[in-house]
Amino acid sequence: MNGRRPEIHPSSTYRLQLGPTLPFDVARQAVPYLARLGVGALYVSPLLKARPGSTHGYDICDHTSINPDLGTTESLGALADEARSKGLGLVADIVPNHVGVDPTVNVWWREVLENGPCSSYAEYFDIDWEPVTAHLHQKVLLPILGDQYGSVLERGELRLSFHEGQLWLHYFDHQLPVNPRQAPLVLSLAVPHLETLAGPDTPELVEFLSILTGLANLPPYTDTSAESIAIREREKGVLRQRLLRLVEEAPRVAEAIHLAVTAANGIPGRPDSFDTLHGLLEAQPYRLASWRTAMDEINYRRFFDINELAGVRVEEERVFVATHALIGEWIRAGWITGLRVDHPDGLFDPAGYFARLQQLTRDVSGRDDGFYVVAEKILSPGEVLRPDWQVAGTTGYTLLNDVNGVFVDPAGLKTLRRVYGRTTGERDSLGEIIYDSKKLIINTAMSSELGVLVDALSRIAHSHRHTRDFTQNSLRDLITEYVACFPVYRTYVNATGWTPADEAMIDKTLGHARRRNPAMEASLFTFLRAVLLPAPVATGPASGPGHPPQSDEDRERRLAFSMKLQQYTGPVQAKALEDTSFYRYNVLVSTNEVGSEPAHAVRTIDQLHAANLERQRSWPCEMTTLSTHDTKLGEDVRARINVLSEIPAAWREAFGRATRAAAGARTLLDGAWAPDRNDEYRFYQVLLGAWPALAPDATAMPETFVERLQAYMLKAIREAKRHTSWLTPNDKYEQATAHYVAEVLAGRPTRRVLAALTPLADRLARHGVVNSLSQTVLKLAAPGVPDTFQGTESWSFVLVDPDNRQPVDFEAMAATLAAADALRDEGRVIDERGGVELLDAWPDGRVKMLVASRLLRARQQTPALWVGGDYTPLAVETSVDASAIAFARRHDGHAAIVVAAIRAARLGTHEWPVAGAWGPSRLLLPKDVPATRLRDIITGACHPVVETDSERWIFLSQAFAALPVSVLVPDA
Repeated sequence: MNGRRPEIHPSSTYRLQLGPTLPFDVARQAVPYLARLGVGALYVSPLLKARPGSTHGYDICDHTSINPDLGTTESLGALADEARSKGLGLVADIVPNHVGVDPTVNVWWREVLENGPCSSYAEYFDIDWEPVTAHLHQKVLLPILGDQYGSVLERGELRLSFHEGQLWLHYFDHQLPVNPRQAPLVLSLAVPHLETLAGPDTPELVEFLSILTGLANLPPYTDTSAESIAIREREKGVLRQRLLRLVEEAPRVAEAIHLAVTAANGIPGRPDSFDTLHGLLEAQPYRLASWRTAMDEINYRRFFDINELAGVRVEEERVFVATHALIGEWIRAGWITGLRVDHPDGLFDPAGYFARLQQLTRDVSGRDDGFYVVAEKILSPGEVLRPDWQVAGTTGYTLLNDVNGVFVDPAGLKTLRRVYGRTTGERDSLGEIIYDSKKLIINTAMSSELGVLVDALSRIAHSHRHTRDFTQNSLRDLITEYVACFPVYRTYVNATGWTPADEAMIDKTLGHARRRNPAMEASLFTFLRAVLLPAPVATGPASGPGHPPQSDEDRERRLAFSMKLQQYTGPVQAKALEDTSFYRYNVLVSTNEVGSEPAHAVRTIDQLHAANLERQRSWPCEMTTLSTHDTKLGEDVRARINVLSEIPAAWREAFGRATRAAAGARTLLDGAWAPDRNDEYRFYQVLLGAWPALAPDATAMPETFVERLQAYMLKAIREAKRHTSWLTPNDKYEQATAHYVAEVLAGRPTRRVLAALTPLADRLARHGVVNSLSQTVLKLAAPGVPDTFQGTESWSFVLVDPDNRQPVDFEAMAATLAAADALRDEGRVIDERGGVELLDAWPDGRVKMLVASRLLRARQQTPALWVGGDYTPLAVETSVDASAIAFARRHDGHAAIVVAAIRAARLGTHEWPVAGAWGPSRLLLPKDVPATRLRDIITGACHPVVETDSERWIFLSQAFAALPVSVLVPDA
């Protein structure tokens, strides 16, 4: 099986964000339009049962059921059948790393809360049952309380109820099970009431006492023997049914239980009345606590720092089978033709997981040619995808950043850095910002996971005489510095060993950490290296802190620590880089994208060619994209903001005028202005990037736009974690920022702000159109399987989630597609006149739809040309102050020449960069495409080829006759 190049793969994909507003039936209605658009496969967000009302589906709570918010099994089958009937596949998003832990929906988690380590599902979750914190021994921390436990208890906010034959604990929307072995602490209070109501020695009292005895004799939740787990699971069910039957048949028992529960629930104002409830809660396999304790004490692995999402031990065979059974059934039925794997870096052993996943697809499909699987792996600059992963590639962030980088002017970016520093006072390098952000995340949001690692490393150290003197504090500092200096998401050490790249990354990080901490004992770093790269078991005497493991058990402990640490570095990197640093470093926010390094965001055309050649050679079926549900800004917003790098002087002037006009909208808080200059700097870039079409006499932005920008800025300032945060909101700063946005966009200074910004906004909009069309062509024509995020086939000026989950009007999209087809079919856009007319009407979306649909259909008609076909960079000779990129795609007699304008704002004109704007600039053609005429598949225009003895070319004024992009094929 060749995981890199599966036999069956889509020509392209179209991402649908399924949810309550886009269930299966509504998605099915969009299939005919998507088929006409030229899409090769639907690519859908998770299908399994998520938390009720989930708008994204990544909080799966039940792997054995379909998400009822999306529809039924039958409606999913109908969607798959409709797609198949139109020639489309179905790529499904799956989430193997974590689950939502709402116990009302997640049966597995509910069983663990009820039975602790004695639950048959305890091994499903990554729980540390033996933490260093003594009060969490054999318990799960539940940090769900809004205040200190004692205060919550004595206010009467924790309430018991009895239904379904058992006790339940309620805290607002939370419903938690009660340990059945300890239920008699409360239920026994019903005995005196029952004796009074029914008399002694009555059958119902005898049965009730028998049930209480049975509950009290259940194996304790700390007993993890297989026999005890089986007995507890069996007997608690039997006793529950007996009690349920008893209360149904004997109303006096139900009444007595009600009185007992009422008494146990206590009376606010009487602290001693809560003693029984407190005693019951202390006997549970979980410990209730304030939400703030999660930072320090939570003892289950989470998805990043989200308490409601717990890590799953999918590396265990039983867990893998349980979490993938339904997906396997859908693959067997032919409904699912590809998979996208969410967050594989969170897995204990990603390579092992992908091998097991491919084996599952072989088992259920009967095919042995490799299933189409892509991994949501974020590659840091210079990093390559692991060759041992049985996948077709990543989900496309590499191409996103490579393409985005060619639209960033390097000279202009340098100017912007100077402007940014002078304007905001921010002087720290991005590297220092990332380092500080990592330390912040490690010591706050992910401190509890650090504590688990410190405890594990301490046990390893204390088991050897050469390392037993390393203190908890020194080991905590050691891990903190290592993770803070770690430059990528993770390494991949596993039971089979590691690669030279893994070892080099570990050594690089240790070296960086040592240089940053010259006072730290050097032997600590030597010890950590020996643990992270566990050598074979020593056969002779060893000395020093880096000595090899002395037993198989010792090596297993080291390997387990190394692999656990790898699961930690990824979330820290994501939280510190994407969710903190990218909101602090605001030089050019279009470069602050997932997988990017904003300080080195520029790409040359040659670098983009090299990246495309490598993808064509190594990962020809990799997904490519410009937008995802996780991108920080929509692709068309980035396209506009990138133009600022070409005209930095215009940005500096407009920003200065706008902020002076809006100065009165800022608020003075404790001697400092809110928002600060750094947040203002981000705000105005995003405002220009998302700028809506306005009437010439507009005096305010639309109300919905103001609300969107307020929501965006609230998220941005909380993510930056300088003045406020998700953990500790600063209401005054947040209100001041919301006030500023409202005043700037629809308040007293709005007229002056619009006057300052509108000329620049118009330029950005015009040149942003050019950038958007060019990057669309580069995505759709480059090697790989391009994905179109819902709605981006036309203009989509969305921001970060949840803004990018806005519903798409597919009927309107279909109308725009029909209008674009009419233009093309009627030959109304083959020359400069027709092109300018279409470009001037850009807000109606036809021009982007025309480009996208023509390329998608071309891919559908000749998929082998585009997915796996040869890629040849072509030379472009320009005589103007702008650039163009060109390349040829060839396969089995088919050929296409692709050319797109780059940094065309440098032409220094407000006109569209078509036809005569390019002077005598020319595109040199390969000699093995011998056509004398080339036809543009976008516009339909034909262009003669100029040929001499030594060269063949066409002028850019021909290629860009109507639009600043062209895809040329030999004209028959």
